[in-house]
Amino acid sequence: MAASIARRFSRDGKLFAFVNSQGKFVTYDVEKSSVAQIYTPNLHLNVPCTCFTWVQVQAGGGGQSAKKKKRSSSGGGAGQTMVAFGTSKGGIALYNPATAQIERSFKGAGHTGAITGICSEGGALFTSGNDGKVVEWSVADCEQKKVHNVGFEKLTSLAATHQGETILAGSKQLK
Repeated sequence: MAASIARRFSRDGKLFAFVNSQGKFVTYDVEKSSVAQIYTPNLHLNVPCTCFTWVQVQAGGGGQSAKKKKRSSSGGGAGQTMVAFGTSKGGIALYNPATAQIERSFKGAGHTGAITGICSEGGALFTSGNDGKVVEWSVADCEQKKVHNVGFEKLTSLAATHQGETILAGSKQLK
């Protein structure tokens, strides 16, 4: 039996998802007690998922002009639930469970090795990696914002407090 390397409930608690040891993303519908979908990345074009988190993405975000973004954000819509994947090559991709496809890839240098932890808070996404760095990403723009050098050790877990004011990164110790 394949062990799960990442698992999480959606924010509304209706879906449970995990990434198995082969890098497949499995979504389980809690209410129906059945597998909703299995996403297998095309490993010739993509790299395996190492971790994931559920994120709210404003409709029409990424690639819009500032004027259009301002107009659409004033509508107050809750946005669309997507999944942000961390990859073994240090990149981030947004997966849409409704279409079962990768919608966007984040721009920026990212990590030099595998992403080991990922969390979202507010409009930001935080990732930790084998390279000892924590990278902050903008969900709306799908771009890298900041890089925090935490140390030389492999980071294994990550958490952010309200609006990303404080970031906790864990390895052999909390930093």
